[in-house]
Order: sequence, then C-alpha cells, then structure tokens
Amino acid sequence: MINKVVKLCVLLGVTALLFAAQSELLFTPAGLNQANHRSPITGVFPTRTTPTPPTDDSSWIKVDSIPLGPIGGSDALCGLKVYGDTIFIVWNRENLPYVVRMLNRHTGAVIDSLIGHTIEYKMTPVKVGDSLYVSGFYPTEHIDVYYLPTKTFVREIVPVGSYYTRGMDWDGSRLWVGDNSSTTPKRIKIIDRSGAVIKTLTNIGSPVVGWIMDLTLDRMIPNRLWLNDNINDVACYCAFDTVANTFQVLATFTPPAGAGSIAEGIGFYGPDNGYGYCYTNSAYVLWVYKMLVHSPTVPNDIGVNSIKAPTSIVDPNTTITPIARITNYGTAPQSNFPVTCWIDSAGTRIYNATYTYTQTLAPGATDSVSFTPDWTSGAVGTNYAVKMFTNLSNDENRINDTAGLTVGTFLIRDTLIAPFAIVTPTLDGNIQITEWADALKWDISDILNMQGSGARAPGSCYLYVKHDSNNVYWALDLKAKTTIDDYDQFGCYLDENLSRTWAVDSSEGNHWFVWISGDTVIYRALIGPGNLPSDYWERWESGNGVSRASIASGNLQFEALVLKGTIKWNYTIHPTSDTVGFYVYAAGAGSAFWGNWPTQMPGTEWNNAARYGTLIFSPEPFGITEEKRPPISELRLANPLRLPLVIHTGHRLEVYDISGKLIKAVNQTNGVGLTWDGNDKNGKPVSTGIYFIKLFQNNNTTQTKTVIVR
Repeated sequence: MINKVVKLCVLLGVTALLFAAQSELLFTPAGLNQANHRSPITGVFPTRTTPTPPTDDSSWIKVDSIPLGPIGGSDALCGLKVYGDTIFIVWNRENLPYVVRMLNRHTGAVIDSLIGHTIEYKMTPVKVGDSLYVSGFYPTEHIDVYYLPTKTFVREIVPVGSYYTRGMDWDGSRLWVGDNSSTTPKRIKIIDRSGAVIKTLTNIGSPVVGWIMDLTLDRMIPNRLWLNDNINDVACYCAFDTVANTFQVLATFTPPAGAGSIAEGIGFYGPDNGYGYCYTNSAYVLWVYKMLVHSPTVPNDIGVNSIKAPTSIVDPNTTITPIARITNYGTAPQSNFPVTCWIDSAGTRIYNATYTYTQTLAPGATDSVSFTPDWTSGAVGTNYAVKMFTNLSNDENRINDTAGLTVGTFLIRDTLIAPFAIVTPTLDGNIQITEWADALKWDISDILNMQGSGARAPGSCYLYVKHDSNNVYWALDLKAKTTIDDYDQFGCYLDENLSRTWAVDSSEGNHWFVWISGDTVIYRALIGPGNLPSDYWERWESGNGVSRASIASGNLQFEALVLKGTIKWNYTIHPTSDTVGFYVYAAGAGSAFWGNWPTQMPGTEWNNAARYGTLIFSPEPFGITEEKRPPISELRLANPLRLPLVIHTGHRLEVYDISGKLIKAVNQTNGVGLTWDGNDKNGKPVSTGIYFIKLFQNNNTTQTKTVIVR
C-alpha cells in the first residue's frame, strides 16, 4: 500500500510539473479553416465552456497537413516541436550547416531560421526558457545550446556516460532523451542540463520499440509520451513509470505519410479546448501532419476514424468498394445515423453515396461501413480526393466526424517478370517500339518521394527489361528530362541467388549506367556478410557491359546490356530462367532522382538486399506494359507466375496454398536446379489461386506470394 501511494504521488507530481512548465502550450481554441481542402474537417467545435477531460484514449486522426519548403535531394527533415503557433523543425543539409526552421503552425510559412554553428547532423530542437537545445548524432552524440533571441551558439552538452542523443523533450526541469545505444531494449534517459543522467527508463512489454527517432511528452494524460519508431515504422503511444523506471507501448499507428515513409519528428500540442494533437513528419516528405490524439468525453460523439478502402494508391481501372471505419467516441450508444462517402476528381464530385447505420454502436465500439455502388478508378496518374463523414444530428464533437484521403492510380507490385527476348535490340540510346515491344515495360516513377527529390508524376520514368540466353537487356525512358548531362544515370542492383543478403566474394552487386562525357558502365560488387557492403570492385567500360544514352527521341533515354556468365561483372544466373532480388533507381544530373523500384522502398536502403523486390527471368516471351494489359488479367490482383518455375540455385522449394497447407515440396537432385511444374504432391495440377513459395538456399530462407491462373 505504501508503494502504491508513493508511486501515485510521484506520478501526480510529474504531471503537475509538466503543466506548470509548459504554460506556453496552454492556449485558446483556434478556429477551423473549412476552406482548407487539406483539412478533412466539417462543422465547428461544439459549444462547451468546461470540456470534460479526455479519457486515456490514443486516437490518430489526421486533421490538417502543413506544407514544408523544398530541400536538397540529399537533405532530410528530422525532429520537430511545437510552441504556440510556431513549429521548430531540424533540416539537415548535405555538406552545409544544419538549419532549425521556425514555421507558422497553420500555413507552414517560414517565420525565422537558425543556422547551426557547424556541419553536423541533428535530431530535435527543444525550447528551454530563452534557449534552444538541439540534439545531435553525427559526428558525435551531443546537444548544442543556443541563446534564441540572438541565435548565438553558447555551449555543447556532452553525454555523461555512454548514451545516444536522439529524440528529446523538456519537462520543465529535465531533458528526456531517446537512447538507442543498446540493441535491445531501447531506453529513455532523463538528464540535467549538464548531460548527467538522473534516471534511465527501460522499454518493457510488447511490442518492442526498434529505434527512437523523436519523442514528446503528452501534456494531457498523466505519465504518457509519444515517440516515432522508424525501425518498425510506427508512431507509439507509451506509458512511463518513473518509480519502476520503465516505459511501455500502449498503441501503435501508421505514419500519416504512409508505411515506409521513415517517421521522424513528433511534438505535442495541447490542451486546446479539451483536444490534444501530435504534429509529426517524415524524413523525405515535405509535409507536417497534425494528428488528433485526445478528444473531450461527451455523450454523443460518432466519427469516421479511418478510410479502409480505397487506399492512398490504387490500381488503375479497378472496381473498389469504398469502406469507412466508424467509432463511437461518446458515452451513449448510437444508432440510425448517416455515413457519407464523397469522391472528387479535379474539383468535380464523381461519387456520392450515403449509408444509414441502423445497428446500435456501443460506446467505444468500432465497425465498418461499406458503400454502394462500387467505385471504379480511372487511368494511371489520376488523382482523387476522398472524404467520408458521419452526421449524427446531436453530435457534440464534430472535429472527429470526417476522415479524408488523397488517392492516386498507379501499379505497385513487389514482383516483376522479365520475358525472354524475341527481338535483339540495337543499342543506340533511342528506344524503338519495334525493338522493345517484347520487353517488360514498367513505370518506376518515384511517386512516393522515396529518393527525397520530391514526388514525381506517374509516367515520368519507365524501365524496360528482357533477356536471352546470353544477355540481360535494359532500357530507361526518362520522359521528364530533355537534356543529356554528366551524371545522368540509372543503376540496377541484383541479388543473384535471392538470399536477401550479399554473398561473400561473389559477383552480386550493381551496374551503374551513366553518362560522364560519354557512355559509361561501372560495375560495383557488394561483397560481405549481412546487408552492408564490405568492399567494392569498380570496373569501367569496355568489357563491363554496354550503355548508350541519347536524346534523339526528344527526351533522355538509355539502352544497355549486361552479359550472363561467371565472370565477376556478369550476371551469374541461369541462361533461360531464374529469380533474383532487384532494385533500380534513375537520376538526372545533380542527384535529381526520378525513378525508384520497388516503389515503396526508401532510397536509403539501396544496399539492403532484404528490402529488394523480386525479378523473375521467365523462359517465355511476353510483354507487359501500362498500356497493354498482360495476358494474365489477375496481374492486377497479385503477382503472376508462369509455369514451369525454374530456379537455378537452392536445395529445396516448398509451395503452400493460402490456408498454409503444403502443396508440393521439391528437392534438388544431382546438383541440378529446382523445377516445379505446377502439380501438387499427387501429380494433379493446382487450381487457380494464391500460393506462397518458400525457397531454401544454404542457411537462408526466402518466401514470396504469387498467383496461378489456369
């Protein structure tokens, strides 16, 4: 009993200290800007003089998006904090001192900037009175201190003891710092202004935090904090205990920029008329997102918590059933209320459907609502604004009624198939349809800004690939670029044995097709254990491959080939059919990236074979393009498999159906590659459907999903 009383006193003391120290975060309610199309909000705040304090909820609803200014192609936006109407955000610049930008919280307009005193990589800016503390991690772990009124560098705080200085916040008397120095568990250090550790909070429970990028203390719920975990790619709502010295994840949420966006900064804002918000950003996405995380507790409060379908990227010309997830946030059960879906294209409403929810939705309950009729997406590159909202007549909290989503059409796949060539192309840098009609043609435009040069429009960059017994042929059509300049390039990375790692002393690696005062090919072997290269071999043309660049077509195009074979710079794959891990990028001069595949793989993972997609070199000739539908219509739904499947390396292949049942196992015999003819273990052809293929190679296991159509 004594321990419980002591713990309660400590927790209440921390809460009181937070509220007292952060008085600048207690402000009057701001009006809603309903004209702002980026904010999925309808209605106004309910009239309440004394909102009931929120319960220990952890919602994650986007209510606004604040634009950020442009950054360099190799720059990154990191940690952030919010003070009053100002967002403080760190901008790390390549070969230049870092900058702390001060932005208008509503518009993103630059109010002021602080330029760092040296070239370093920083994480989080935190106000401490009239000082600004900026945590950093390269070249050393430390915290810079500035006198904010004059932006003058004052001193450097070096950690007392061995801990990392990543995400950071201030509770009125102490700094809270994310410490990733241990592999697991991660820790949070509570330190004084000299860097001395006062307490160490250790991560316990499940899920386990993978990497603390930034953290912020919750100013509304006692003993709660938020952090961005960019290993698991989630925002985490955590409870902490300063008596037991632990913290634990209570809930996780996908970053608003989408999975794979590399969640970075996070800062709490509130209470604001009973509401609490987290502002958050991702490294290479030029937006800050305002997320509603706490709401007042009222009897009548229904809202759309998320849009389940469509997703932010959909296949073109596809029929989709729109689905909303609704939640009863109030304390009273609700029924017989309308839920509406609007879909707009180019400012015109093209879909309008309302569903009346007749069941009873209990307090705290969540359900799905499907709209009729179905909606059909348009051609590649079409964008849509989707809005779903509830309209409970006596709703007392309109702020969470609505969810919004921007939807674009684009083909995203994690597996591509390169057909066997019918025509041998003439390599002159001028792509002729008669020479490449038999190739795979795939849009690799960096629509998600995975490379950090800004999101590119669909159709900006196409990759072609096909092969024959002797060569792999590549072509790149960079439609957005009309000049040819030094360091225009594209690079193809092949994990030849599909082990999802780099084999020691092998030919695995990449070929860099580049214009440097002429056509050049550079081969670079990535050799070493794990996913990081331990050494490089660089070889220049001739003898390394062929690359030809030209603007004869009116825009920049490349045509290239690499030989199959056993020499280091060859592709060491089977002459007729094989399966490899694959990554490709395309860039113009000055590191202006245009293309990226897999579409959702960050460019920073370029040497991590575990993140690559799968490229199947098929023994059959056929071509797939955006304009010409593939012969297997189900390509829109899953990854197609052409039979027989032949894999040159590996000692065992297992095929499972969607229920997990083993359909067929194939073992290597007499040193010959693995071949599956599409039959089950009883010799009968498998039926149409989705299957999982597991490949065993030495001590490595790789699994992929595919579809078979009979």
